[in-house]
Amino acid sequence: MLLTDKDREYLDACDQGGFCYTGRMLAYLDKWTYEGIASGRFTKQEAESDLEVALYRAFALLQNDLYLSYAQVVDILHKARANASHSGVWHYRMAVGLTHIGRLEEALLVAEKGCVAEPDYPWGWLHLGRLRAHFGDKEGALKAAEKGLDLVPDDPEFLQLQKEIKADVLLPVMLCHYIDPKSDANLQNLHMNLKEVLDKQLALTCIIKDPVGFEAVKKAFGIEELKEDIDVPFCLCANIKFNLGPLHVVFRMNEAGFSHLSPTWVKHCKSAIEELLQQGNFKFEEITKVFLDLDRTIHFELTPKEGDESRVIHFKVTGGPSNENASLNYAKKSSLSLDERAIFDRVTSLNKEDGYDESIQILENISDAERHPLLTLELARALNNASSSKAKEFQRSVELLKLVKEYFENKFEWQFHMGYALFSLNRYDEALPYLERAEALRKGHIDTLEMMRTCRRNMCYPIFAQPFYQKVSSFWQLFEQKADNWQKRLANTDEFTKVIDEIKQLVENVLPETSVALAVKEAYVEVNLSSDGNCLRLYLLRAMVRAMPKELKDSWKLTLCRPAMPSCAELVLKMGLREYAAKDLIIFENFDDDGDLCLTIYTKHFETLQEEEVQDAFYAVNLLLDHALGEVAHMKHFYKIKISKTPESGVGFSLPEYVRYLHKKTPQKFEDTVDDYLDDPIEINLNLKTDGDCDYLLDVKHGLASYIGLISSYFRNEPEEVRYLHQLGVTAGMIFVDSQDHNENSRAKILEELRDLLRDKANQVYESFG
Repeated sequence: MLLTDKDREYLDACDQGGFCYTGRMLAYLDKWTYEGIASGRFTKQEAESDLEVALYRAFALLQNDLYLSYAQVVDILHKARANASHSGVWHYRMAVGLTHIGRLEEALLVAEKGCVAEPDYPWGWLHLGRLRAHFGDKEGALKAAEKGLDLVPDDPEFLQLQKEIKADVLLPVMLCHYIDPKSDANLQNLHMNLKEVLDKQLALTCIIKDPVGFEAVKKAFGIEELKEDIDVPFCLCANIKFNLGPLHVVFRMNEAGFSHLSPTWVKHCKSAIEELLQQGNFKFEEITKVFLDLDRTIHFELTPKEGDESRVIHFKVTGGPSNENASLNYAKKSSLSLDERAIFDRVTSLNKEDGYDESIQILENISDAERHPLLTLELARALNNASSSKAKEFQRSVELLKLVKEYFENKFEWQFHMGYALFSLNRYDEALPYLERAEALRKGHIDTLEMMRTCRRNMCYPIFAQPFYQKVSSFWQLFEQKADNWQKRLANTDEFTKVIDEIKQLVENVLPETSVALAVKEAYVEVNLSSDGNCLRLYLLRAMVRAMPKELKDSWKLTLCRPAMPSCAELVLKMGLREYAAKDLIIFENFDDDGDLCLTIYTKHFETLQEEEVQDAFYAVNLLLDHALGEVAHMKHFYKIKISKTPESGVGFSLPEYVRYLHKKTPQKFEDTVDDYLDDPIEINLNLKTDGDCDYLLDVKHGLASYIGLISSYFRNEPEEVRYLHQLGVTAGMIFVDSQDHNENSRAKILEELRDLLRDKANQVYESFG
């Protein structure tokens, strides 16, 4: 034996209290080997063939739950094979390593030999039971479990093995356990760092090959020949064609792991590599090696520059399909009519070729009320996967999935689609529960775990894929590129609607659900943007308009909020099957308990209004009020409204009469600008007392704020406002300055100084001060 008692004492101390310091153990063995060879105590071959050293190395590597570590275990133990014929430990660790690199027949033979060589070593029987069960020897598997329980009575691992053998659990699921019961419970319930769970699940994909998946991934990469790499044991390599030429790519995985990659992700991966190659940050000829890992990380090794040891570019390609391998397990195809079945088969065929946009066109031609639930679920999936997927598509997917919740709520597909759509909208706290339920329905699903991990991380430390100011900057760059073309086309009446649609799409990429109107004036084109009564969205629209480049201001004018019409007497809006005329709306004034003005609105149409028409009716009424009063006045002074199926008692005005009445009675209400509305400070006085049994930070007692919605939602513990901002790449914050004892002029001075300071130090802050 080459190791001393001192060596063993250090190595054993690296595995204490259920935690193994694998890095320390391997570093110690590397140093020990180097120094031993350098001093002439032993040769490299003697060190590698030493059974005890090999077992320590294998033990450390097995703790990593990584494919490459399992491959190293097999390589290391193979070199010590000559000295291991009577070692149950060697056979057990070798069988585990062989299993995780997909050499299952060989693993079974090694496990059988190990239990013969050292029948009193219990863990050899544990792994043998799993392998026998995998190969269909259920009786032999149960005998192995019984033998293990004879050696270690009531051991939780063997008891779990018995249950899983009887339940015909698949081998990768049997291997998804930890030795310690508490740690295993955390693993099964995902009450731990999901990076470790993902590593384990990714390693498990390398156990059993999917032949169909293997060919699909080869086709997606465009690989003609895939073979084992000479330099990296138990890994694959291939030459893959790109626009600038072929690249030799090493896949640090076996055929089984390769077969479980997603073909759609492969296409994302190839596009990302093409983009990197086109950026010109390095020369194509400088690439020496390309590695692709199971966790979807890609590594470019480049020729070292003078004075540099190495140059490596690492990047990870995320984003994949919304359940691309969906099957009919979640629904009965027999419930479809012949026509519906033909549509389903067509959509399924298109999805295999990434024809999601065409699928959407086909399925959107059927109304939501008439579309079969199964086809609605397929439409949601297609919207998630569409090449043009933006916030609008993902939001539509969420709405569709809600419609079929009662049919599919207990199915993986529905939970996954919903989680995927919300995740793509950056609504991480909402997405996480759906993803957790999806993972529970399909344990170990890699895409689900990856998104869950991102959700948890971003909920603890919020980040934006693209901050709002970057979206605004991109918006104006694109606007400048298209502005001249739009102006020329607006001279043609046939192009007018198309131009509006293009501008609206550009705006919606920054701020979804923004209404856009266009007017061609003699000297310029006016674009009017409306938030449809959403105050928070209006702040952001103002920030976007303020960032307009000077070069555009001579020929384009962007305005905010719908202006009041000179007369609304003839204004009629059609919503659904109903028409709402301004002259038919009867307005009744009331005041609530806080003294705020409330408008009750009645029209004969409301008498027969169905429940599903109420939302359209509210939208029509608000739109008519915008055009009659002006959107700013509507939002600031007449924001409390309700609709009634019966007229109120007392005096009622038609909407045109009410506008004339207001202009005479309170004309000042029509003079406010957008800035007046958004920056008008509201005083806050909170006389809250700290409960003796409740220790919390009372951080606002008195203040002025132009938008109290964020403060109100904070005290109500309702995150909707902040969630909305976060989806758009905005962080809500508050700076507290104690100005309670200052007069109005002094407060104004403090605010102006604070504004100047922020503009100087944080020029990307879009502010509104109270």
